[in-house]
Amino acid sequence: MTAPANKFGRWVREIVVSPTPSTVFYGTPALVKCGNGDLLASFDEFGSAGHTDGTDLDRSWLTRSTDGGDTWSTATATDGVFWSSFLPDKGDGNLYRLGTNRRYGSLVIVKSDDNGATWGSIATLRAEVASTSYYHRGPCPCLIHDGFLYVAAEVDNEKNYPIDSYFVGRVPTTSDWTDAGEWEWTATTASGGSEYWSGQWRCSEGNIVLDGSDLKGIWRLDHTSMGERSYFAEVIIDPDTFTLGTMTVRQANGGHTKFELHTDPDGEGHWFIHNPMPDGKFLDGDDYRTQLWLSHVSDLSEIDGTRDFLGLPLFERPDSEQLTQGFQYPCMIFDGADILGLVRVAWNGASSYHDSNRIQFFRVPNYRSLK
Repeated sequence: MTAPANKFGRWVREIVVSPTPSTVFYGTPALVKCGNGDLLASFDEFGSAGHTDGTDLDRSWLTRSTDGGDTWSTATATDGVFWSSFLPDKGDGNLYRLGTNRRYGSLVIVKSDDNGATWGSIATLRAEVASTSYYHRGPCPCLIHDGFLYVAAEVDNEKNYPIDSYFVGRVPTTSDWTDAGEWEWTATTASGGSEYWSGQWRCSEGNIVLDGSDLKGIWRLDHTSMGERSYFAEVIIDPDTFTLGTMTVRQANGGHTKFELHTDPDGEGHWFIHNPMPDGKFLDGDDYRTQLWLSHVSDLSEIDGTRDFLGLPLFERPDSEQLTQGFQYPCMIFDGADILGLVRVAWNGASSYHDSNRIQFFRVPNYRSLK
């Protein structure tokens, strides 16, 4: 089988391939380095034949590498923690996953005290309310800042995308993260409207980012009449009052699909993993997700889609291939001098660019040399 073209071919490993790529798809990958040095990956199952709890999709999978990502164990199923993130290291020796109990369900958390070999009881942080509040999120960066863990999430009123509103939660780093009573939440803010253009727009898959001295929530901005440009939504979080400021919509090369923004561990700008567009413009049809780039920006304003955008192509679809390939929903972590990540891939048997039939791991060695 021909592997997807990428800049670091010798560092790419395939984690899983769907046995039935026309009906079972894999997505929303997340990655963490455990206290014992193992890498632990999670991903969700979706599609017409995806596992459900009777009403909605709820199955995710976990797989482990003990050799830095070169080989991976057979994935094991885990139900009830969907669309999840591995949370930043709390310093207590435990791993935490935050997600929903199923597609558009309650917001939940679960803890492991043995590097992810086993998991405790799933705790509900915010319960769904029928026809009012069904929760949505993605495996996007959460952040520990000034003694609190901050996370972003969204609400859908009818389980049918687009997302209706967004909010942020936080919990003290010294408290029990599985105790719902320790968490506090901002008010939910409506994410649909026509303030910036004709048509509805929606925020999803928010990142928590420190931009200088400003704590921000930055959401993917998907909308139905975006024309040929790409945007993301930016909100300043006031830690003193724990309220959200007015949303700013920024033209951004890569803001139209799930992306991740990470502050450099040395504080030297940000790393942005995203689906770019030439000249900041949309391509036709399925070309939205045919490239995946890793880019360094010294300031978030550099993501402006009106500028010439310099980035490192990690994955690119050859021009000769049909529009059934896509590289999407990336996640990344820092590991010493390297960046490690996962990507949801539609390739070689996928029915469309969206219906990804495999999850791949990648390693970018000595990432600071790319700046």
